[in-house]
Amino acid sequence: MADQDENLIKWLNGELTDDEFAQAIGKSDFLKFKQITGEIDQWEPGNSDEFRVKLEDILNQPKTITRQINWWQPVSIAASVALLLTVSVWFLFFNHVTTHYADAGETKEIVLPDGVSTVTLASLSSITVDKRNWKKGRRPVKLSGKALFDVEPGDPFTVSTNVGEVAVLGTRFTVDVFDESMEVACYEGKVQAKTGVGSVTIPGGESYLFHENRWENMIPVTRSRPTWLQDELSYTNAPLNQVIKALEKTYEVTIDTGDADINRRFTGTFPKSNLETAIKLVFTPLNITYQVEDNNVYLSSN
Repeated sequence: MADQDENLIKWLNGELTDDEFAQAIGKSDFLKFKQITGEIDQWEPGNSDEFRVKLEDILNQPKTITRQINWWQPVSIAASVALLLTVSVWFLFFNHVTTHYADAGETKEIVLPDGVSTVTLASLSSITVDKRNWKKGRRPVKLSGKALFDVEPGDPFTVSTNVGEVAVLGTRFTVDVFDESMEVACYEGKVQAKTGVGSVTIPGGESYLFHENRWENMIPVTRSRPTWLQDELSYTNAPLNQVIKALEKTYEVTIDTGDADINRRFTGTFPKSNLETAIKLVFTPLNITYQVEDNNVYLSSN
């Protein structure tokens, strides 16, 4: 626990990169810390008397600080205390904002605040829901990773990501966000996906990929639901880094690409239950060799 606290403080101070922090504490825990700090940047406390009174009560309570090691820098202590205080205040006064996570290797279904719409999260993905906005005739969610949405007709529904937004009225669709790219597949109804460089309207039976700062040509959707809800993952002309991200999240491994050419595409299907079979089906046809050591996969050119 002490090591995790130390790594957290270093990460908050910029002494560890995201990749280094994730490797130190695990991808699942890193995703949760990343989501919390992202939400903190957007929180705006209310101005009610009730909030001010309760906040004063918290700040006026006696404080006891125990230092386990004496070489932390003062700025590190300040950063950690500020984070803990902010998170504590949020849990007390801002519990209308809820974040749901899917752990490594699992899918998780969540019923959204309208009571009928649902979202199913893929492995190591998350959504954040602010119930206040749902009461105001809007249905926004914030997505990190990949998810299937079953949306009932009614008020506008918006999925925001770090790449762009997807807006609908009622439909079934998936959004897969990886690096600076986003894939949107519509199974039923119609959605509009937009980024900073343009938008596409996607009817049922079609999917589009936003990759390398442009929307690519349409790819037909031939199934009624995504394969990752069952026991396999299926891709058509997918960027290899999208497939690598899926492998890492499904099996909770780290893939070192080495000198392998990953600027390529993959079409095929592989299981969610057997890492050795999955990486063989993905990399062997592309003439990429691999070596598995514990939770690491090392790639190299053939």
